[in-house]
Amino acid sequence: MPLENDVIPAKLARALGQIADERYRTLVGHVLAAIPSSVWDDETTDFSIHVSDEAPPRAYIGVVPFTFVDLDSDKSHQTWEIVLFKRKLDALSDRDIEYMVARALGAVSSSVPWDDQAYAHPQGQDAINRKRETARQEHAATELALLWGFTPDPGGPFASHGKEQ
Repeated sequence: MPLENDVIPAKLARALGQIADERYRTLVGHVLAAIPSSVWDDETTDFSIHVSDEAPPRAYIGVVPFTFVDLDSDKSHQTWEIVLFKRKLDALSDRDIEYMVARALGAVSSSVPWDDQAYAHPQGQDAINRKRETARQEHAATELALLWGFTPDPGGPFASHGKEQ
């Protein structure tokens, strides 16, 4: 269901407002400004972004889906949390950070609503299907980042992204 026109700028401003670090707020702002506003027309693309000083060993950015259920109406609402791991991202060029942020936003915009039960239940999805779905989502996220004009730094750690297609 499309959102009202004034809701989209408010959603994007809210996402930027949660980022205190000037470098990351500027870089995320560049990415959000380049993505067509029609990407955010759908209620399933609700998201928040924040910066964390903590970082898992091999992650630069985390994208986590949440489903909220209104117990009175039994309606659910999907939202996504994007976590920028500052300790890992600080070593990257601005271009690579923008590319990674675009990929994270591409993952959010290309994902169908998350089904917690089907994914979490051992019989709901086997390991091979999970790997296939993850690969499909990673490919879609990379393609959207490239489509939106964000490419990795040729001298950086993601230089090979998008070349294997």
